[in-house]
Amino acid sequence: MATLVRVHIQTPTKALFRFNGLLIGSDGQRFCYLQLPKLSAQQKKQYFGVGYSLRLHGVSAEGSL
Repeated sequence: MATLVRVHIQTPTKALFRFNGLLIGSDGQRFCYLQLPKLSAQQKKQYFGVGYSLRLHGVSAEGSL
């Protein structure tokens, strides 16, 4: 069962990128598996890289964290 999450990615230069996605699961150790919304090639290159900080926040059906 997937859960709606709000994802925050902070780059080493402190740029912040936020979006909603679905948390599909994890390996219980290190990895979380997300279904991402459609992102442009520029967004993928700019916000997904080694050393970036990623935070996940669960979102209720009413939209609150």
